[in-house]
Amino acid sequence: MDAVQAEARAFAELAAAFERFRQAHKDAVAAQQQRLQEQQEPQVKRTTISKQPEQPLLMTHAQAAEYLGVTPGTLATWHCVGRYSLPVVKVGRSVRYRRADLERWLINRTKP
Repeated sequence: MDAVQAEARAFAELAAAFERFRQAHKDAVAAQQQRLQEQQEPQVKRTTISKQPEQPLLMTHAQAAEYLGVTPGTLATWHCVGRYSLPVVKVGRSVRYRRADLERWLINRTKP
C-alpha cells in the first residue's frame, strides 16, 4: 500500500503545482494585457474633427488655428510663406477658412 499512497501523494503534489502554474500564467497574461492597453491609450488627447461639430462653415484665423490644434502664429506663417496649400476665402480684407477644406487637408495629411 505504501507505493499506492506514495503515487497518490505525488499525483496530488503534481496537480497542486500545475494549478499554481496555471494561476501564475493567468496573472501574467492579465498583466501583459493591461500594459498593452496602457501603451495604446494616447498620452496627449488631441482635438479631433468629430469633437467639434459646432464650428462654423467659414472660420476666422483664430478658429481655424484652434480647429487644427496649432497656434494662430503658426497658421499665419503657413499661409504667408505658402508652406501648406490651405485654401482660403477672402472676405474684404479678412481671411476665412472653410471647415470642409480644413477637414480635407487633415485627411490628406493623415498617415495610415
